[in-house]
Formats: sequence, structure tokens, C-alpha cells
Amino acid sequence: MNIELKQYETVESTNDIAKRLAEEGAPEGTIVIAEEQTGGRGRKGDYWHSPKGGLWFSLILRPDVGPQKSIILPLLAGMAIHRTLKKYGVDSRIKLPNDVMVGGKKLCGILCENRVAGERVKFVVVGIGLNVKNDTPDVGIALKDLIIRPPDVLDLLYQILKEFMVEYQQFTSLDYYFGDGFQ
Repeated sequence: MNIELKQYETVESTNDIAKRLAEEGAPEGTIVIAEEQTGGRGRKGDYWHSPKGGLWFSLILRPDVGPQKSIILPLLAGMAIHRTLKKYGVDSRIKLPNDVMVGGKKLCGILCENRVAGERVKFVVVGIGLNVKNDTPDVGIALKDLIIRPPDVLDLLYQILKEFMVEYQQFTSLDYYFGDGFQ
């Protein structure tokens, strides 16, 4: 998969831009990243605080799967984030279906949105909001609160993508996650 990075300073939502781009035919691997989101949201439409200093991005995927199988993507993203954070000495936990927590506080949220055509997924947008050097609400925590030198957001993005691609390649090529008959 080739990565194409589309960077913005301030947007309402990286997921909204990525969905529009996907509808317009943007290829798998297109990433929308912003320094700040003014309308970031979670799975239930809850506002996601997204000020400068965090990692706010959305990745366009085009897996050839049925919609039932795409429900595993937030977990795969969470696993990639967990493994990336472990490299920095951060012991995180995945709170299903779409959060990464540290000490009971939210460090990262994942929002996957898809479009289905017939019985197949047309695209999935995997949105990730990770608190890095930004201030957080009381229920949140940032990497700056956990490690002395939080990484640059683009370095962190690269590490997460590297981990995610391992899981994604298995997801698209193997059936062992779901067993026979699961599209």
C-alpha cells in the first residue's frame, strides 16, 4: 500500500475529509492529518477534544470484505497503538470497542466509518485521535503526562502505521480471525 499524506492545520474532522476523498476515489493508504480538529467526534457522536499537540488522523482503507468482517478494524488499530506505545514504555489497555486507556484515562480514541456497496465494503475510514503533547479533559491523559519526551506526531504516526500494516495485511489475506464463511 502506498501512503499519500494530506496535511492540514485546522479542520472540523479528519474523518469527514477522508470520507469525502474516499467517495471521490482516493486510493487506499490516503491519510488525512491535522494539527487541530474543531469538530472531532467519537463513536456515538461525542465531541473529541482535539487541540494542537495531539495526533489527529484518518486512514482510507479499501479491503475486499463484507461489512461484518470490517468490525474488527478498530481492534486492529487499537492493537497497533498499544504495541507502538509499548515501545515508548507506556503500558496501555484496549477498552473495547474503540479506546486505548492508561490508568483508567483515555489516551486514544478510534472511530471507523465505512461505506458499503452491495455486499462488500467500498471503503473504511479509520480515524485515530491520540493525545500526545496537548492538554486533555479530566477523563483523558496525554503522552506528555506519561513519558519525559513524547515523540514528534509524525514519527508516532509512522510507528503506528508500521504496526497497523502488519495486522491489516493479515486481516485482508487470512480467515483465521473469523473462521470459515465469514466474509
